[in-house]
Amino acid sequence: MKVPPVRHLKKAPFAASSKCILFVCCFCFSYIANGQELSEKNRALISENIIAYRFRYGQNWELKLLNKQVLTKNTMFFRDLWTSEKTALHIEVSNVKIDYPNNKFHFFYIVLRNLSFPDDTLRDQYHFLFLSGQDYLVGINNITDTPIFLSGDFFLSSYASDFQLDKSKPKSFYDYLYIRYFNMSITNIKFYKIKNKHILFYADFNLQNENRRIIISVNEDNYDEVEYKFKDKFKITM
Repeated sequence: MKVPPVRHLKKAPFAASSKCILFVCCFCFSYIANGQELSEKNRALISENIIAYRFRYGQNWELKLLNKQVLTKNTMFFRDLWTSEKTALHIEVSNVKIDYPNNKFHFFYIVLRNLSFPDDTLRDQYHFLFLSGQDYLVGINNITDTPIFLSGDFFLSSYASDFQLDKSKPKSFYDYLYIRYFNMSITNIKFYKIKNKHILFYADFNLQNENRRIIISVNEDNYDEVEYKFKDKFKITM
């Protein structure tokens, strides 16, 4: 299993040897050999989120729908496309610890190797044109057993308010953005500038064995509105 780079590793039982761990300043997560299990209910919710996101953005037609209309199972759109209540993606799940300011959550690192199902009826009917990301980060509320979707190619939860973010202190965004782009294993976040009511940051990540630089933009009026673009190419919203 591919392990993204980590920052400030926390000690955990049966942790991997130090040779297998990459350190990147200020962010921390570690895999746990013995931990909580992801319930079938939450596995299904994660699968539905991933597939709904691909229905919304991975097809070659223009959908006149809001994101929430796609994700809600009771809408006609979702009922028509989802094959059955029991359909779920094959996903790989590992417990993970991260430096998150709300201690009510337990976190899971999820890998989706490909779009395959126990009842694989979608593959022939729908062809997804892009969105090949495979890494996801999900938190489960220990009290309510409900998921929070933190990072990956699915509909993300609004969780910026869990952090003490201050636009006058750009470094206060670093931990938040490392988690937001956990799926890309970004490194070297640096504040760039504030322009047109957006707070801009530089970050690096590896794409197909090539180091690339991106510019991350955070809406000054809504910190949950975050997007990035390649410094030299196109923009991607997440």
